[in-house]
Amino acid sequence: MSIATAQPAVQSTPISQCAGPWQAMAQLCAPFRRFDPAMLVFDEMRPADMPPWGQSLLVHRQHMTRVLAERYGREVDLYVMEHHSDGRHYSRKIFLTAGRTARAVEYGIARLDLWAMSPPARKEILSRQVPLGAVLMRHSALRRIEPLWFIRIEPDSPLARWMGVRASGEALGRIGVIHCDERPAVEVIEIVTNPLEQERP
Repeated sequence: MSIATAQPAVQSTPISQCAGPWQAMAQLCAPFRRFDPAMLVFDEMRPADMPPWGQSLLVHRQHMTRVLAERYGREVDLYVMEHHSDGRHYSRKIFLTAGRTARAVEYGIARLDLWAMSPPARKEILSRQVPLGAVLMRHSALRRIEPLWFIRIEPDSPLARWMGVRASGEALGRIGVIHCDERPAVEVIEIVTNPLEQERP
């Protein structure tokens, strides 16, 4: 079951105006329960320094929904843990599952400008049944994905636990903006773990 509240602080500074990934993470995580800025202990990474699995999952300009479905050989399913709206802006904390074990393959936060969405897209997003990437691919003719920063999170860190990450190895992620019809419509944190862990019994 997800938690819903009205939250006047959903929108603050656009992450494109943030000085770095720590400020961007703080902006996107702030509306959610039990978030503490002291949790924001992680490393910024250059794409070239990522392991191959991290590069293949994160270093691109495609929707993660599509990339994960291709990697795991089946569509991904959405689970919304918590969501907030101030009427125009909508934030949610999620995880996605895929593959034979249905383990989580992505953890994330998205902050959306609902006014930048068409009414059909907005309705489908708010239904919380379909991953965001799938909705945008259906309803937005012109999309541009702009990764801004790449990060590495220790598996047992306070931030990983708060995000819900369950992995024995490192977790990697990206923070970025999705533009729809050249409007900055969605800001995202997308965290993934090594696909080889999904294949272990």
